[in-house]
Amino acid sequence: MLLRLENIHKSFATGFLMQRRQVLRGLELAVQAGEAYALLGANGAGKSTTLRVLLGLARPDLGNGTLFGKPLGERAARRQLGYLPENPSFHEQLTAVEFLRCCGGLLGLRGTALVQRIDALLERVELQGARGTRLRKLSKGMLQRLGLAQALLGDPELLVLDEPMSGLDPPGRKLVRDLILEQRQAGKTVLFSTHILADVETVCTRAGILRDGRLETELRLEDLSRLRAESVELTLSGLEERDVRRLGLLARSALRAGSHVIFTVGPGEVQELVHAALEAGGRVESLVPRRVSLEDIYLEVSRRAEAPAAAPLPSPQSVRSGGEP
Repeated sequence: MLLRLENIHKSFATGFLMQRRQVLRGLELAVQAGEAYALLGANGAGKSTTLRVLLGLARPDLGNGTLFGKPLGERAARRQLGYLPENPSFHEQLTAVEFLRCCGGLLGLRGTALVQRIDALLERVELQGARGTRLRKLSKGMLQRLGLAQALLGDPELLVLDEPMSGLDPPGRKLVRDLILEQRQAGKTVLFSTHILADVETVCTRAGILRDGRLETELRLEDLSRLRAESVELTLSGLEERDVRRLGLLARSALRAGSHVIFTVGPGEVQELVHAALEAGGRVESLVPRRVSLEDIYLEVSRRAEAPAAAPLPSPQSVRSGGEP
């Protein structure tokens, strides 16, 4: 096991009276080498604190863990990881190259090898044109990409990213997703926190949902790919209003969007609706199966956790069917 946290409790003193606020409450977490693992949860669920504990940046009040088989906080283990915090700070007077040279020196990198590594990473995060620009002149998204380059500088075995998509536009988010997939393909391990669920489905092998400082449930994302569609969205055009009303009786819902009408039907109802639409002179513009998503499961887990009576946590199959696991 590459990393393991066992019965981790962590609290912080806050406010004028310095009262203790419990953030982690008996957290259990295990990640294997080669995984891309996502930590999900609302603000205050304990995602960032979990990452700081495993990195040795915060000591737990109770519990223990290991990283690369060594106790948390040991320098030998931390040499094998790269880290991007949620709100990284930069020396604004430095250029992008100077900043990465400084980081490389802390990692023990020198000479031609460091120069080549910096050039390759600046190109990979699409900052080669800003290599000589002072950091105070870079946008938030550019600084986030520079932080990613810093995290990858030492070719780490474990990449830890706290909200890596924060502040990024769609091309920037795609770049981060591609980088995570590249790390997985290279046999590296990625652990990151996020609230952007669509990105998790794209790049992860597992996800854990944190709630009130505990791991509420874990999801194997390959299970989602095996789920059948629960509904189909059928977009039609060329229909008269009377035909739309008639075809709507065959569908779960019908929504007009300009000259198009989007019908939602069950998987077994598609053929009948298409046949009726073609007979009415309509045209099929698109047919999109809609399966259960990670967001559906996340919301269902949250809903059940908030219910007055404790209920078993759902499996992906139970969320799809609407029944108990």
